[in-house]
Amino acid sequence: MNLTRKFILALTLAMFGVLALSAAMRIRRDVRRYANQRRTANHLLGRAVAGAASRIWTTVGLKQALDVVADANERESNVLMRWVWLDGAGAPAPDIDISQVRALAPGADVRAPKDDAVYTYETIAGPRPAALELKTTLIEEQARVRDAIWQSVLLTLALALTCGVLIAALVHLRIGKPIRLLVDKARRVGRGDLSGDLHLPQRDEVSELAEEMNRMCARLSETQERAKQEAEARVQAMEQLRHADRLTTVGRLAAGLAHELGTPLNVISGRAEIIQSATSDSLLQSSARVILDQSARMADILRQLLDFARRRPAQKIATRLGVLTRQAITLLDALARKRGVSLSLESAKDAEVHVDAAQMQQALTNLIVNAIDAMPEGGPVKVSVARERVRAPLDAGGIEAECARIDVVDRGQGIGPDALPHIFEPFFTTKRVGEGTGLGLSVAYGIVREHKGWIEVDTVPGHGSRFSIFLPAEAA
Repeated sequence: MNLTRKFILALTLAMFGVLALSAAMRIRRDVRRYANQRRTANHLLGRAVAGAASRIWTTVGLKQALDVVADANERESNVLMRWVWLDGAGAPAPDIDISQVRALAPGADVRAPKDDAVYTYETIAGPRPAALELKTTLIEEQARVRDAIWQSVLLTLALALTCGVLIAALVHLRIGKPIRLLVDKARRVGRGDLSGDLHLPQRDEVSELAEEMNRMCARLSETQERAKQEAEARVQAMEQLRHADRLTTVGRLAAGLAHELGTPLNVISGRAEIIQSATSDSLLQSSARVILDQSARMADILRQLLDFARRRPAQKIATRLGVLTRQAITLLDALARKRGVSLSLESAKDAEVHVDAAQMQQALTNLIVNAIDAMPEGGPVKVSVARERVRAPLDAGGIEAECARIDVVDRGQGIGPDALPHIFEPFFTTKRVGEGTGLGLSVAYGIVREHKGWIEVDTVPGHGSRFSIFLPAEAA
């Protein structure tokens, strides 16, 4: 038997018991009322007849007094009246002691042991001790009591049935159905389905339990999402650790290679400058300029390799990001105009942070150069500086804090979904051979992470990208 049926049965039995007790008390009250009414009626009738008989007996005679009693007996259909003597010459009702009758108070009655009737005696004053006996049968009274009992039983059953139906409907709507919904919700949660909030129309403890289950599911969902993100972060960390082992060797080789190639490059550059200054041949001068340009390009690549392989500790000082951003735009403006790109500082809500200005300018320069390279046909690159309160990703602490933000927005080719997860990996590039080393974004990412910040990327293939540098408040 489920909880709803137990609750309905318990309430119905309790209600039936209360109604039965009320009916029993009502029947008992009716029986007393019938007895009191009978006793009062017999006393009043007996006093009237006995008083009349006494007066007639003393003034007219015994025969006329007996006629008064007989005449009164004929007129009353519910009460039998007769004259009885109390001196032994006449007897009262059977099995009733004369001495008991003599001791009765006026209007009191006595029930005969062997007769289903009640006798009331009223004293008749006269020369001899006499009394008026009024006999009332209990058949009518018992019939009325039986009728009252049946009425009470039927009324009790009807009320119990009606209230039982109402209780069953109320319990089903307010307890049974909500509990079934809660059970279904609990089963779905047990299967791992945390979706779909349960809302009950009632406002009681059951609805509070439903709301608490909804909040529990929301917390479980958040915990699952956080666990999923942490698991993904651990997988990424393991991948980075495995990749870091390879990068250690690559970094050592790059550092050694940069040192080994540095001297020959200096010799080549020096010889190219001698050729350029020693000849007037335009062809030789043009060739020397090409050698110088390519040597400078190779020197930049080697410098990036050295920066990547051997980063020096950051020397953090108070730096105004707005000023640093304007300097980076000024340095790259000529390169941008040569590519048909316009650089602009959209907004600069100046934010002073403690950073290594040279490293941060390098990171910002790398992002701007990357934006310029993303627009081979030219276009606008917009840079902005702001402060806002954001929540860091889990791999950066996951704490909400006040941050300085630098946005670099281009309208270039965007980044495809296959390349997006790898853009910060060293030596990864989507540019054509000879156009990039794949170190710019990696170096920028490392610099920002050393400053306890992070970089977010928002890109739409074919419509451009937004690179955002966040430096948290503790760096300020």
